[in-house]
Amino acid sequence: MSTPYDVASSIIEFMYGVFPRCPICGAEANYEASGFLKNYVACRVCKAKWSLERDCMKLVRLPTRIIELYSFKDIALRNLLGLPLHVKFWVDLELDKIKTRETLGKFMEEHMKLYLVLSRREITPAWYLIPILGLFLGFLGLFLGILAPTFEILGGIIGISGGIFGYLAVKNQDLEMANNLLIVGLIVASFDFILAIIFWALIFHQYARI
Repeated sequence: MSTPYDVASSIIEFMYGVFPRCPICGAEANYEASGFLKNYVACRVCKAKWSLERDCMKLVRLPTRIIELYSFKDIALRNLLGLPLHVKFWVDLELDKIKTRETLGKFMEEHMKLYLVLSRREITPAWYLIPILGLFLGFLGLFLGILAPTFEILGGIIGISGGIFGYLAVKNQDLEMANNLLIVGLIVASFDFILAIIFWALIFHQYARI
């Protein structure tokens, strides 16, 4: 998938073409680009800043002196920081025209559903490989005799760590997948730790008979 501004000569041309007015403060288009790859853009008026990646825009800096601190608009924007929202979200927003908390809440509810659907396509299932590696080590330990408990413990640690890291990595894009990663990690860790306890008991019993 190409970036939305590939058809333009620059990110600035893209912003002027798609956002004739700033989606946050409503000021007439007045943007500046930044970053090594020029993939960051900011409104010169309200100082709100986004990064552009594929078909998504991430709000990376809040506007200054435009929106009252801790107002319902300010809180809503803080909740959007860092989220890879589809460009259409920002096209439809027109925050300066929203006057009530209820209107903004309804907009967020409707458009965040769209964002979740679009974002889910971008998440790789490769995150499952980390906890699955823990399961592999657990099975490998079954054939290693006295070293089995060590491999079971290592597999359990990798399993739960992979589940936690995967959860933290994708929770803002796909909460369902994030929860599944955490569950898989817990299952793998529980399986490996139980095997470790069993092997320790068998080894202790064997040495106790000597």
